[in-house]
Amino acid sequence: MAKRSAAQTALKGQHDMERMDTNKDGGVDRQEFVSAGGTDVEFDRYDTNEDGKLDGREMAKRSAAQAKGCLLYTSDAADEEDSGDLGGGRITKKKKRRDTIDGIATK
Repeated sequence: MAKRSAAQTALKGQHDMERMDTNKDGGVDRQEFVSAGGTDVEFDRYDTNEDGKLDGREMAKRSAAQAKGCLLYTSDAADEEDSGDLGGGRITKKKKRRDTIDGIATK
């Protein structure tokens, strides 16, 4: 993945905010964020001033984290041991398979 410049990251954060801000009040509240595919955990992480809304600066921080690949697992996927949703794609751990012959492990 190509690195984004600080200006590109800020622009992406602003674009995301405008897209998610369905009531056009200049911020993204929890309901708007979750409706757009975010999670409560992610919202709490980026609502650094704890005002219940994500502003342009907070959305830019989210965009920067996404550019670095620091996405959070969604809350229900975090409860699952073998998989997680990383922003649209599902990552699944392969379970170790033990080869056996007549019930005796060969590896």
